[in-house]
Amino acid sequence: MARQMPEKIGETALHEDAMTGDGRIDFEIIEGLFFAYRDFISDPDAILEKSGFGRAHHRVVHFVNREPGMTVADLLDTLKITKQSLARVLKQLIDSGYIQQVAGP
Repeated sequence: MARQMPEKIGETALHEDAMTGDGRIDFEIIEGLFFAYRDFISDPDAILEKSGFGRAHHRVVHFVNREPGMTVADLLDTLKITKQSLARVLKQLIDSGYIQQVAGP
């Protein structure tokens, strides 16, 4: 079955799959996605919380592990977060020994 282009509503694009036959939003699909996502992330969130970390910490560790030597500028560009947010997360990870900070060239 061919997928149709999303219908634009303001800045949000709604796919036909999330619409009822009469053009209204199918909230059951949206709520189902919410509950599935919540259940999917609950266990990892609990594991991270035991170490005092959250999803931001996990993302930083993931991308630094994937590309060792990654610069702060690269992380900022990848994660699309503020310098202040990244600095807080990096400090915690460096202080905990999960990330090693090395001076650049």
